[in-house]
Amino acid sequence: MSQGVATSQTVTHRFDEECSLIMKREGIIGICGLEGVGKTTVLAHIKNKFLSLPPNGFYLVIWVSVSRPLRLEKVQEIIGNQIGFDGDQWKSKSTDAKAEDIFSVLSKKMFVLLFDDLWEKIDFLKVGVPFQNMPNGSKIVFTTTSKNLCNLMGANRIVELGLLSRIDAFEFFKKRIGEEVINGDQTIFHLAKLVAGKCNFLPLALVSAAHTMSCKRSPQEWHHALEVIKKFISMELVDRGVPGTGIYAVSVLKFGYDSLTFTARSCLLYCTLFPEQYKMLKDDLIDYWICEELLGEHDIRAQFKKEHDTRANLQKLGFDIIDALVNAYFLEEENQYVKMHSVVRSVALQIAKQMREKLFVQAGANLTEMPRVEISKRVRRISLMENSIRNLSEVPKCTDLKTLFLSHNPLTMISGDLFLLMNTLQVLDLSHSSMEELPPGISKLVSLQYLNLSYTCIEKLPYELRMLSNLKYLNLEHNDLLRVIPRQVISSLSSLQVLRMFRCGFSLVEEDNILSDSNMHVNELKLLKHLNVLSITISLASALETLSSTHILPSCTKALSLECLWGSKSLNISFLAAMKHLDTLEIHRTDHLEELNVDFRMDGTDIEEFGNIHDSWILRKRSFNSLQEMCVGNCSHLRDLTWLILAPNLEVLRVTFCGKMENIISNEQLGKILNGVENLIAFAKLRVLVLENLPKLRSIYWTALPFSLLNKIRVLNCPLLKKLPLNSSSARGNPVIILAEEHWWEDIEWEDSAAKTIFSRHFISMPD
Repeated sequence: MSQGVATSQTVTHRFDEECSLIMKREGIIGICGLEGVGKTTVLAHIKNKFLSLPPNGFYLVIWVSVSRPLRLEKVQEIIGNQIGFDGDQWKSKSTDAKAEDIFSVLSKKMFVLLFDDLWEKIDFLKVGVPFQNMPNGSKIVFTTTSKNLCNLMGANRIVELGLLSRIDAFEFFKKRIGEEVINGDQTIFHLAKLVAGKCNFLPLALVSAAHTMSCKRSPQEWHHALEVIKKFISMELVDRGVPGTGIYAVSVLKFGYDSLTFTARSCLLYCTLFPEQYKMLKDDLIDYWICEELLGEHDIRAQFKKEHDTRANLQKLGFDIIDALVNAYFLEEENQYVKMHSVVRSVALQIAKQMREKLFVQAGANLTEMPRVEISKRVRRISLMENSIRNLSEVPKCTDLKTLFLSHNPLTMISGDLFLLMNTLQVLDLSHSSMEELPPGISKLVSLQYLNLSYTCIEKLPYELRMLSNLKYLNLEHNDLLRVIPRQVISSLSSLQVLRMFRCGFSLVEEDNILSDSNMHVNELKLLKHLNVLSITISLASALETLSSTHILPSCTKALSLECLWGSKSLNISFLAAMKHLDTLEIHRTDHLEELNVDFRMDGTDIEEFGNIHDSWILRKRSFNSLQEMCVGNCSHLRDLTWLILAPNLEVLRVTFCGKMENIISNEQLGKILNGVENLIAFAKLRVLVLENLPKLRSIYWTALPFSLLNKIRVLNCPLLKKLPLNSSSARGNPVIILAEEHWWEDIEWEDSAAKTIFSRHFISMPD
C-alpha cells in the first residue's frame, strides 16, 4: 500500500490541484489540517510527481516520517539512509558530525525534503539541512495539524487542507464501497448518506467506514451500523480522549475496530507497544503474536484446532491478520514492514485504556530512568523501548506481566532480582542494548517463550538459561563480543522453534563451549526436534558438511555466515541447494579460499525427483532462488563471484576487502557454469550494490544490464574499475544513489552521454 489514504478520482483531482501549487513554489512550505484530512496523501502525491520528473528535474527526493517526541538523531538517520550514509560507522558519529555530512550533500544538490507529521519545531541547522541558502529550486515541505507551527517553521507558503465537501465525501464513500451496493436500494442509499456524514468529511474516517460497510447488503445492517456510530459519538462527547482529532473520526475508527475479529483486535492493540511511526517488520510482529499466544485462540480455532497449530499455520494466520488490518486502514504497508497512522495509534491506545487493557507504553519518550509513576500490578504489557535508560534496578511487581520491551536502550545493568516475580512473562526483548551479562535470575522466567538478545554486548550466556524449557524463540544475532555458550544450554531448550545465531560471536576458548567448535555446535542443533527457523555462523568446513547432511537443519536455515572457514582453497557451494529457504549468505575472513564453484552431482534422490534427467541443469538453475542478500569480505584470494548468475532474486550484494577480486561476473567462468544451455539475466532484482577496497576489480559485468529495481551503488577504492554496467535504459524510472570518490567518477567510461546525465543526478561525492 502506498503512503497515505487511497483516493477516488474526485479526491485525487483535489489533491492534484494542491500539488500543482506546491510544485511551483520554492523555499519552505507547510501543509496543515485536521488529522485524517489527507495531508500525508498530498505529500505522497508530491513525492511521486518529483520522482517522475525528467533528468533535468529535481535530484534528491527525501521522505521523513517524524515521530513524537521529535528525536534529532532519528531524523538524521532517516535522511542519511536516503542519501547514502548508513552502516555502523556513520551511525556511531555525533549529531554534529552527521549534520556536517548531510549538509555537504544537500548544499550541492537540488532537493525536495518532505517531513510528514510535524508536531514541534525542528532545527534544520542541527539536522544538517541548508535551509537558509538552499540550492536554486530546492524546497522543504512538511505536514502538521498546527497553522501556528507553520509560522514558527518560517514557511514561505501555508496550504490549509480543509474537509471534503458533502458531495465529494459521499462520492468518495460510494466509490470505496461500490456504487451497485448503495444505488441498488433506496433505503441503503439514504442510510449511506447519513453514515458518510458521521465521518465529518474526513478521508481517513470515510475509508475506514467504507471498508467496514463494504460487506453489508441489508438495510437492517446499515441501520444498526448508524446507531452504533451514534453511540460512539455520544460517548466521545462525554469524554474526548484524543486531542486534535474530531470526535466523528474517532467514533468511526472505533466502529471499524469493533467490526474486526477478536484476534485481529488483540493484534492491533499489541502494535501500540511500538513508538509512533515505527516500522514493524511483519515477520517479527508475527513472532511476538505467536509467543504471546495471541494466535490460535477464539475465532482462529474455527480454522485450526490447537493441537494442529503448527508454526507454519500460525504464521499464515498472522499474515492474514496483517492483511486484514492493512485493508481496513488500521496499518499502513511498506514492503515487508507495517506501521500505524498516528490517529489510529492514538485511538487504539484510548481503546486499550477504556477496555482496561493492561498496557504501560512509554516507547520513544526520551526517558533516562524507569518512570516514577504508579504502574498497576495487573499490567500485562510494558514497553520502554527506544529510550535512554541505562540501569534497571526495579520494575513494579507485575504478577500478570506477559510482554516486556526494553530494546534500543543503553542498558548496562539489570538487577538480578528483577525477574523473580515475573513467572508469567512470555516475551522479553533486550535487543540493541549495552548489556554485558544476563542475571542468573533469568532462569525464573519459566513461562518465557520469546527472548531477543541480538545486538548486545553479552560475553557469555549463563548456564541457567537451559532452564527455559518453554522458550520457542531465541535471537543471539550480531553479538560480536559473545565468546562462550556452555554445552547443553542450546540443546536443553527443547521447545525451540526459532534460533537466530547469525554473526554470533567467535571464540578460541575451547572448554565446554560450542562457539569454539562448529561441529559441537551443529551436533547440539540436531537435538532440537521442533526447529523451524535457523540462522547460524560456521567456521569449519567439516561442520558445514555435517549441517548440510542432516535431514532437518538445511531446510530451516534462513541465514548462513561462513567465517574464518579453515582448511579449504575451493568450496563447492552446491550444498546450498538443500537450503531452500536461505535468504542471506555471508563469507568473511576466509583467506585461504580461492574459488567458489558449483558442481552438482545428481544422486539417486535427485534423479528420482527429476525423472530420467542426466543433466543437472534444472537442479542448478533453481538452487539459489531464495538467496536475497550476499556479503563477501576479507577473502583475499577470491577472483570472482560468477555463480551469482544462478541467484535470480538477489537484492543486496556487498563485496569488500577482497584483494584479488577481478570480476564480479566473469565471462570466462560463466560459460563453465551455464554449460552452454541457457543465458540468464544477471542481477534482475538487485537493489543495492556495494564494492569497497577491491584494488584489482576490473568489471562487474561486461555489458549494460536492465537493473529495474536498483536504487543504490557504492564504489570506494576500486581504481581499476572504469565502467559500470549501465546505459540510458538501465534502472529506468528509478532514482539511483551512487556514492564514490569524485576523481573516480570523473574517469568513468559511459555507453552514451545520456547515461552519464541520468546517473549524475544522484551522484554523491565521498571523501578520498
